[in-house]
Amino acid sequence: MYSLIKCKRLLMIHIFDLISEKCYFKGMTNKKYVQIYNDITEKITSGLLKPGDKLPKEMDLTTVYHASRVSVRHALKILEGMNIIYRVKKGGTFINGKTNKAHQLVVPFILPDERFLPIYESASRVGLLNNLFFNLYISNNSEEKERKILEEVIKASPKGVILFPVQTFYNIDILLRLESLGTSIVFLDRNVEGIQAPLITSDNEGGMRAIVEAMIKEGHVDLGYFAIHDNMAVTEKERFSGFCDALAANQVPLIKDFVYFTQTYDHYHPEKNCQRFAERLQALDRTPTAICCVNDSSANVLLKSFKKEPKLKNIVVTGFDNFSNDEIDEKFLTAEQSFTEIGKMAVTALWKTLNGEKNGGVFKIPTVLKTKNN
Repeated sequence: MYSLIKCKRLLMIHIFDLISEKCYFKGMTNKKYVQIYNDITEKITSGLLKPGDKLPKEMDLTTVYHASRVSVRHALKILEGMNIIYRVKKGGTFINGKTNKAHQLVVPFILPDERFLPIYESASRVGLLNNLFFNLYISNNSEEKERKILEEVIKASPKGVILFPVQTFYNIDILLRLESLGTSIVFLDRNVEGIQAPLITSDNEGGMRAIVEAMIKEGHVDLGYFAIHDNMAVTEKERFSGFCDALAANQVPLIKDFVYFTQTYDHYHPEKNCQRFAERLQALDRTPTAICCVNDSSANVLLKSFKKEPKLKNIVVTGFDNFSNDEIDEKFLTAEQSFTEIGKMAVTALWKTLNGEKNGGVFKIPTVLKTKNN
């Protein structure tokens, strides 16, 4: 009896492995759980897996995908969160829902990094209701990797693409090719000039304006900003614009020495620029009472730099984004983006363009003021 059960189990693994060989995503991401997710959704949309089919056990899936159990669990957790699969206690994991193959659509969903996965998960939950599936790609903030992804994607002549671009113009030639194929494109966070497509983004300007106004209400009139640079992204420009608008609206002067301008700023590694800004402020006779930072990571590093200097340690610092995975040591005011609403709106905009509605408009999702590490 034991050997018969074992044989059936091995046969199930073998069959699942064979169909994995047929349609396993050769993909453009090194994240194993993303590859597992993409493969299972491809099997569902291709009909190899049907509603009610049982998936192999977690340990068996580690063999199929040559992956760790952590990666398998991560993929299954995402699938379960989007109701693509469901678990029965002591019964196993099964494919959920009723799929209509005549109306199924698989759309590439390209993100710069994992911090934005909640946008993808929200879009996937909404899409699932209409037999819309997304294949996830992560470019790791690399224009070159994003290019490879787009080159792979264009081979399939997709009906739609949802893209969070790394840079504005770097891959415009491939995007123009997609547009010429009739592919519906939806941009997240920032658009690409020259491509007529809807843009779903947070209200960066309004979010920073709200932060500045909150600081002014607390009595801060000597306000600074970190950091501005010539090649900053559209979203970062909007945040600085919101800063300036709030000062003007409240008749608070902009003091140039309190604003950090640079041409070499890297918001993923702001340590050197934060230190330079701290040194500049140290040399001033008058220092700001508060600094508004372009994002939470910068705010955290800037606070650490200020702590080392008695003259600067009482300066209040604010952030932006409220990413849950940022390693924030200090308490400060920030603006939280609603990734859930961005994901929902992205699907709505995609459906409209797929149905022939030409819309290159900008849809701004409001932010909410939060206190980080409250």
